[in-house]
Amino acid sequence: MNYEFPIKYFEENLIFNKRGECWACYQILGVSYDYLSKDKKIMLLNRVTRFISNIGEEAQLLIIPVAQDIRKHQEALMDAMDR
Repeated sequence: MNYEFPIKYFEENLIFNKRGECWACYQILGVSYDYLSKDKKIMLLNRVTRFISNIGEEAQLLIIPVAQDIRKHQEALMDAMDR
């Protein structure tokens, strides 16, 4: 799926280009995968696979990593231990 730019306008999750084409965009919040058991990781993979297979139309999925401040997280853990 290619978005034709420039975008004419957007409203809520709908994006319109100058040719009158429209796309709907959705954000799905991520799930922490690192600390799941093997069975829960498999369950998560199955849920995502079912979701993708049920889209039924052309789609583009973007996975955008979320940066975390490890030092800030470590300091919060140390503060919690001091209490």
